[in-house]
Amino acid sequence: MFCFYVWGISFLIDETLCCWSGRSKCFAGWIANKTQALKATMLCGTLLSIIISCLLIFSHQLTLLKCYVLFFGLGFCSSVQALGYTFTGENNDVGHRASSLGLVSMLSLFGWVVFQPLFAWIMQFGWRGEMINGLPIYSVVNYRYALLILPLAFIVGIIFLTSSTK
Repeated sequence: MFCFYVWGISFLIDETLCCWSGRSKCFAGWIANKTQALKATMLCGTLLSIIISCLLIFSHQLTLLKCYVLFFGLGFCSSVQALGYTFTGENNDVGHRASSLGLVSMLSLFGWVVFQPLFAWIMQFGWRGEMINGLPIYSVVNYRYALLILPLAFIVGIIFLTSSTK
């Protein structure tokens, strides 16, 4: 909806993000193996994700091509989150690996339990009460504030990464 309201671009572009995020996970692992720098690869991908997500959120005019490039970049850079399993395994004793990997798996799969209601709450926070056919109409500002969850989540990820031992 955000792409449609802000730039007048079809809803199909959202699928590009998901598509490239899934396909680029292998490449993120390959980069980490080639450079032998798992933590640095994750930090670099996360920092770039912050920059790209802010560009997407705060840009006022983007062409379809620029949107595709930015969504590809966000999907590609954020795919380093898959390396979190390896990172967790390397940073825990053998006796604690199963528990820590289970926790990481649970947190990554159930993050939506927190973020989906938070997104909805932020959208409602600045809503002016406008309805059409029983559906709420949100402003671009509502979307921008709610989408700030993305860069903030990436920042939390950087805090956790930089506080780890290896």
